[in-house]
Amino acid sequence: CMPPPPPPPHRDHPPPPPPSPPPQGDAKEDGQGLWAAYNNKLETNPILTKALTSMIGFTLGDILAQNFVEKKGEYDIMRTIRLASFGFLIHGTTGHWFYGKLDKAIPGTGAMQVFSKVGIDQVLWNPIFGVMFFSYMGFTNGDGPAAVAAKVKRDLMTQVTG
Repeated sequence: CMPPPPPPPHRDHPPPPPPSPPPQGDAKEDGQGLWAAYNNKLETNPILTKALTSMIGFTLGDILAQNFVEKKGEYDIMRTIRLASFGFLIHGTTGHWFYGKLDKAIPGTGAMQVFSKVGIDQVLWNPIFGVMFFSYMGFTNGDGPAAVAAKVKRDLMTQVTG
């Protein structure tokens, strides 16, 4: 059965508005609002946004590693703080600089551009990043220059080559 037609409009009143379309889901509820806000922050404040993103990534990664991979017993909160601060102070900021320069030097997303960028990243940036990482983690752990240099010499090639 069809509903009866609406009554004719009165001369004193305008016709009722058309019915509203059914709700499609709020962008903030389905995550698109958060993603849009993040992308907006990447445009308006890229260095802070990347520093915070890196800090969160290093923090979550270490929490997961300590609790589910290493399972050494006592949780090392200071290690998580050192890694989080490395992400915020070093990784997010230097990554912004390096990859920005790389994208300007080799624009595009074609196969050759991507291959070139990955090659440069692995051959040039990966060793530099490794030295920064081992140095920062060593110095913030209280290690002296000789211990940090020994760590870099001992572990950098493994870190770079896998």
